[in-house]
Amino acid sequence: MRHVLAKIFLWSMACTLVVFTLANPVLARTLNVNCNDRDETITKALTKAGPGDTIRVEGTCKEVVVITTDRLTLEGRDNAILDGEGVDLGSEAGLLTIESARGFVITGTLTVQKSAAVGIIVRNNANASFRGSIVSRDNGNHGILVINSAHVGFDAGSVEVIDNGGDGVPVVNGASAFIPPPPAGAVLTSNGNQRGIHIINGASFEALGGAINAAENQLNGITVALGSDLFIAAGTQVSLQGNPQGLNIESNSQALISSPTTITGNTAVGVSVQAGFINLSGATITDNGSMDAGPDIDLGFGTRAHLTGNTIGILNCDETVLLSSTSDVACPAP
Repeated sequence: MRHVLAKIFLWSMACTLVVFTLANPVLARTLNVNCNDRDETITKALTKAGPGDTIRVEGTCKEVVVITTDRLTLEGRDNAILDGEGVDLGSEAGLLTIESARGFVITGTLTVQKSAAVGIIVRNNANASFRGSIVSRDNGNHGILVINSAHVGFDAGSVEVIDNGGDGVPVVNGASAFIPPPPAGAVLTSNGNQRGIHIINGASFEALGGAINAAENQLNGITVALGSDLFIAAGTQVSLQGNPQGLNIESNSQALISSPTTITGNTAVGVSVQAGFINLSGATITDNGSMDAGPDIDLGFGTRAHLTGNTIGILNCDETVLLSSTSDVACPAP
């Protein structure tokens, strides 16, 4: 009887092992990289990494990194840095590029800085999730570029895009960005760039939680242009301050915003809509323009708008503006 039970036990264990092996053909591994050791690089680790693996990085890495492996995680430890100062990008446009890879995760504490061009690129149908404390700063061009039908989720923690020569977070050519609803959702801060967030050419940005801060950018806090969409729900805190324009919507684009939004202290205008559509509620838009004298909202040629439940200082309207009949404000008489 003991022999029979032993055989049954061994057979059941063997079946379990077969099922586990089929479900997990390669067990996920963690590959450690200490960039302070000259013999260790992220690029070398990538040659050994497979789907599901994690590359855990510490120290200061001076290299160009291209990710093409699906379901890979790049984890920064102890404030790891990918530093582009003096690094030749070669044929690459960015210091860290996610090229067509699906399910990529960047997490931990990691700063990407001083690229001669773009800091981080997610492109060509790739999708990437930002978690932890991620910074892209002091790059020659954009901070985080999402382009060509790629998708980025700002899922948790904080993402800071600071003092880049181009736009902070451009989302371009059918690409999309997303902040999930509470309790998830990152705090996205884009300060000191050309534009804080630039959604252009059929792209979209949807925020259901977290927060968006765009301040002291050289042009606009957020721009939505060329048939693009911005949707910000009530779970997202938004602050646009100290830019020439806080929010700019143009060229057949639209914005639907129902979040607690503060747009103040922008030097030219708080909200500008030119040949676009805006549905705005729950916002405070005051003290914008020269000497805080407005306009706070400027609705230009061919614009449609629905405005309810907002605190608005000065509203300007072109004579062609169509303001919904259920709006609780009216365009001033010309």
